[in-house]
Amino acid sequence: MSRKKGPNPFRPRTMVWALYEEDWSDLTVHQIAEVFASSDESVYAAMRLIKRKTGYMVPHVRLSSKGVPVCK
Repeated sequence: MSRKKGPNPFRPRTMVWALYEEDWSDLTVHQIAEVFASSDESVYAAMRLIKRKTGYMVPHVRLSSKGVPVCK
């Protein structure tokens, strides 16, 4: 699912900027957190900020409660 998004409103080279700018659709939140040497909670918070400020939902792999990727 591809959504059009406007110019990146976040400060360059920050986690929130990279989440908006790059393609994370093949990684889980935990894997994204590892890329940034951060916590899952920080990644979720950044994703919520992006959604609130821009309406854009960062694509990423979602896992079921059993740890299996959820397909849409």
